[in-house]
Parts: sequence; structure tokens; C-alpha cells
Amino acid sequence: MSASAPSIHIWDAMNKQTHSVLRCYHSKGVCSVSFSATGKLLLSVGLDQEHTITIWKWQEGAKIASKVGHNQRIFVAEFRPDSDTQFVSVGMKHVRFWTLAGRALLSKKGMMSSIEDARMQTMLAVAFGAVQGRWGSEAVGSGAEEVSCFQAGDWPDNRLCQISMQGQGESLGKILVGTRNAEIIEVGEKNAACNILINGHMDGPLWGLATHPTRDFFLSAAEDGTVRLWDIVDKKMLNKVNLGHSARSVCYSPEGDMVAIGMKNGEFIILVVASLKIWGKKRDRRSAIQDIRFSPDSHYLAVGSGENAVDFYDLTIGPSLNRISYCKDIPSFVLQIDFSADSRYVQAKHKRFLGHSAHVTNIRFTSGDRYVVSAGGDDCSVLGDEVLGIWSRHNDKSDVTCACVSHSGISLVTGDDFGMVKLFDFPCPEKFLICMEMCPHAALKTTERLRNCPPRV
Repeated sequence: MSASAPSIHIWDAMNKQTHSVLRCYHSKGVCSVSFSATGKLLLSVGLDQEHTITIWKWQEGAKIASKVGHNQRIFVAEFRPDSDTQFVSVGMKHVRFWTLAGRALLSKKGMMSSIEDARMQTMLAVAFGAVQGRWGSEAVGSGAEEVSCFQAGDWPDNRLCQISMQGQGESLGKILVGTRNAEIIEVGEKNAACNILINGHMDGPLWGLATHPTRDFFLSAAEDGTVRLWDIVDKKMLNKVNLGHSARSVCYSPEGDMVAIGMKNGEFIILVVASLKIWGKKRDRRSAIQDIRFSPDSHYLAVGSGENAVDFYDLTIGPSLNRISYCKDIPSFVLQIDFSADSRYVQAKHKRFLGHSAHVTNIRFTSGDRYVVSAGGDDCSVLGDEVLGIWSRHNDKSDVTCACVSHSGISLVTGDDFGMVKLFDFPCPEKFLICMEMCPHAALKTTERLRNCPPRV
């Protein structure tokens, strides 16, 4: 439906069948929906200038009541979990308690209390307490016609995005809060003591991912400029470092004691894994470092950039990171680099696809530190005779975005623009092979790695 005529679709979560389609009176769009306690009524909030609030008997497709919500944005409106007639709306300097009386909507403005000099601020979320609601400066609950505030500590950037209080079962006196900085924080309801349960990347996509060659650890690098070390078994972050610029790629050394990070500004940085301290850094390019790789013998570092070039550095010299040579005039910017097992060849996959094996550049070390371009393939590229089977009948030439072979060399995992992750036997030289597939992502996958001890992707 167009933005001028939005609709609300109610689906059966089990069989994915459509139960009802509500042709809205909202213009521009719908920003919030909520079922009543019995599920018979549906509440919707529009993106029109008056942010109209509407109550529906959705099974009949009938509108029961409608009223102007607020002259500024309303972000969330939710029914009380025990009511078909009472709900709360929150938004820009807005908290309001509503009651459905017949075909009329009655409302009362939420008033701030409990904290001296409290003032109405922008509210982003609403939660309901089992006995008495608790509200924060950017989080609101219900249970009364008065808004109560709690001090939950010093939030980074003062941004709360989500708050949850579950009224079912035995109360533990804890509140879960989600912040804009990708944190989930547990707050004590009585003493406001804070405990950070999860802390993740907070801005933009995750571009770089690398698994430790022997241990159950992996590194992630993202647009927020941080590199984070994670424990796969315990599912928690062990360490992090802020590099000050957006990161685009990351790679472990074969021994697992060092890690190289390619940055968006053309710089690359090598860290000591144990401490995440900088071992060395260099900037010979001005565009993003799309991929970075250690050679299997740990003597060389290959750096592929958006300037259609691959630079080579001799790591045996030390942290000075002198560039010993480079390969330029690649037809398009470099997406992926792979070394051969003997460290003599490098394959660079670039953006301009002209078939499964066209325009793939191999670079060979010679005794004079020169590089000779030749044809060939490798086991981590999405192009090549040994990976023809990863392309389905309906794939476009750029749909498959990344591929990784297990350390044992018997499995291959791929990711594509549709969020699909597929697992193949390797090699897979025959076309249109059967594979195991799953869809854990909503859209474009930027990177993936396969962990082989025990097998994990």
C-alpha cells in the first residue's frame, strides 16, 4: 500500500495465513499497534499530523473509536496486559492514560512526581508493573494516573530505548533496560543498582568477523569504531578496544596471537590479541580497507582497498610495516583476499563480476619481490570452478556476497543478499547442488566465518 493509504495486516503466527486486513484512516503510515488483553481489540497510532489513535475490532474489520493523539510524534501505545479498555501512549514530551468508554476515547495527561524538579521529557518505551508502575525519564509504565520516576544510574548518552518489567510469576525485583548503545542493563527496582548483562556494537553494520584459529573466540569489527573479543562457548564479550574510526575488516594471524584491522579511512592496525594493544599501524591508502589477510607463514600481510589495489607488507621487519610492493589496476575495488597454502599466491575478488571465474587476480611472489598476475582460483572466493555449486538457478551474479571454508577443508558456508546462510560440502564443482540452508538475517549479510572445533558458523 502507498504511504497515503496504509493498511494493517493481522497474521496467524503458526500457518502464516492472513486473518484480517484493516484499511486505515491513518495517512502517511502506522507507527504503533497493540492487542488488548483478550486479543479482540487492536490499537493503532498513525503518522498523520495529529497522530490519530484508533481502536479496532480487527476480526470484523470495524473501527470502534478514534481520537487525536498528540501534536508531536507518538512512539508507542500499548494496552494494559489485564485490560481491554485502558492503554498508555508515550512520545515527544508526551505521556497519556486512555480509557475506552463505549465508542469514545477519554484520556488524562501523565503528571511527573517522586523526584524534585522532574520535567516531562521524550518517552521512548512503556512497561507495565504487576502492582505499581515505575517510570523513567525515557521509559514509562502504567498502573496509576501519575508518572513516577526512578534513578537508574548514568546511562551512556542518556539514551534508553526499551524497558521491560514482567508481571508473570515470582517477582525478582529487577528491571531490564535496553539502551541505544546496544546494552541490556539489569536494574534493581529498589536500590537502582545496575548490572550490564550484554554490551554490543552500537552504530552501523558489523563489517569484520574473524574466528581464532585454535580457540573458541572470535573478533568483530564495526562501524562504531570498536573491535570486540567474544567467547563462543560462554556467549559473552571478553574485551574491547575503541580505535577511533570505523572498522571494515579484521583477520587473525595463523598463530592467533595478533589481529589486523582494516579501517574505513584507509589505515590498518595490528593489535596484540592478549591485551588488544597496538603493535603497529600504517596508512598508505585513502579509501576503505575492504579485506586484510596474514599469509599462512605469518611473513606477509596483504591489504585490499577501495582504490583497486592490494598492498603487501613484510611483518618480519617489525612494527615499522614497510610496504614491499603492491598490485594495482585491478578492474574494481577489492572485496576479498585469499592466500594459497604455501604463501606464494594471493587471489583478490573484486566487485565487477563477469562470470564465476572472470576477473579474479592471482599474485605470485618472486625472488625479486615483484608480483606476477596469473589466472587461478582459491577456496574462499565465491568465484571459481571449485565453488560453482553455490550458485542456484535464480542467483544474480552479485547475490552471493561471502564464503568461507572450514579449517578441515570439507565444508563451505556462504551468505547472500537475502539473509540466507547455506552450508555445502567442499569442493562443490557441480552446478545447482543441494545444501543445508537457514535464514537468520533479515537482509544483506556483510560477512561470516566457519568455526570447525566444534563445528559452528
